[in-house]
Amino acid sequence: MSEDLREQSGATAAGVVGTIPCVYCREPIAADTFVYWSPARRLLSAGCPACKRQVTLPAATWRRLISGSNVAATAAGTLAERLP
Repeated sequence: MSEDLREQSGATAAGVVGTIPCVYCREPIAADTFVYWSPARRLLSAGCPACKRQVTLPAATWRRLISGSNVAATAAGTLAERLP
């Protein structure tokens, strides 16, 4: 199934192995618990089991994190983009 078709169908990330650290408390969230919001926004979200907050990520960031890239570099890049 292509990525665009999965996003349009509202599919989950089932079958993906790995964890994503919570942006609030850094506890691991299973990657397969993330679900797509909508095809136009290309956002995924999941609830953190530790702090009970909703974590929302762009699909590109989610893919980068599950592929094993450096989480600290990703967080620093995201923070740098938001600073004036």
